[in-house]
Amino acid sequence: MLDYKKTEDMERMKAEAVKRLKWLKIPELDEAFAKGIVMVSDGTNGDVKLRNLTIYEKCMVTNFEKIQHAIVYHTILTETKFGKMLSMLFVGKYEDEWSMDKEYFEYSCAQVYVENLDYPDCSEIGTIGIKCTDKGIIRTF
Repeated sequence: MLDYKKTEDMERMKAEAVKRLKWLKIPELDEAFAKGIVMVSDGTNGDVKLRNLTIYEKCMVTNFEKIQHAIVYHTILTETKFGKMLSMLFVGKYEDEWSMDKEYFEYSCAQVYVENLDYPDCSEIGTIGIKCTDKGIIRTF
């Protein structure tokens, strides 16, 4: 288990996040993360577009990172019949799980934390389907 408070462990987690962003093949995400910016693929209006996180979304990301000792490198906002969801793609503190995350990507899936904005009690860590486009990432399931 990596120590979230140790600089060298944080740097390893950031390096893993950069590697995962390259798998997504969306250069704008790489550039933003290099500047310390986490972006959101906003698919709430039927068409996905990249944008910066709102202050409220940043607070949710920061809170998750502190509690889970993780680094969020991208988020996906979607409207579902279960409410509006903010899916956070992250690098966790357990380095031995990172290879599994790579396998998920190979099957167009990602291990994420999903914050249900309408029903917070329904928020959880799980697996979602993803599809990368030049405009952002779409959650498929």
